[in-house]
Amino acid sequence: MVKGQDYETLKPVIGINLLDFILFDDIDAWHNVARFRLDDTDKILTDCMSLHFLELPKLKYSDIKKVKKLEAWGAYFSGRCNQEELEVLVMNEPLLKKAVSFEKAFLNDDKMYREYQQREDAIREETTRFNKVKREAREKGKAEGKAEEKIQNAINFLRLGLDIKTVAIGTGLSIEKVNELNNQLTK
Repeated sequence: MVKGQDYETLKPVIGINLLDFILFDDIDAWHNVARFRLDDTDKILTDCMSLHFLELPKLKYSDIKKVKKLEAWGAYFSGRCNQEELEVLVMNEPLLKKAVSFEKAFLNDDKMYREYQQREDAIREETTRFNKVKREAREKGKAEGKAEEKIQNAINFLRLGLDIKTVAIGTGLSIEKVNELNNQLTK
């Protein structure tokens, strides 16, 4: 928008999120829309912005011939359609036919397809690295939690008057570490 331009010239901003996972566990619908609204009311502030969440794993259809337009696109993007079902979808939805023809052209262009594969590989590698870091952090946190638990147990046993050797055997801590804890308690 430029200075002095009328707000009526604004075009709506629509975000479409095709998800291959379930984002909203507590909602059965596969298509959910978020809009700007006032908290604790149903008052929509503007219809100029909306976010659509299409959770493809939730999409269910029993008869491919009777799917609605949005369901047809969802079925196409889900990758669960066989060739026969795809042909039925394409016959009933002209824009989908255009998308399928673009997809075929893309798949037949070796250079474009190779670039796509390289990008997918890079995304997979980044995801793998990210998940590895998360796993390592989780494991480190568990190990630190177990170490803290051993120390707390040792302190509790020492307060109960158990001898250092018994506490060390019971907690798996070294005698030196239990001695250190005992010295801290007796200060």
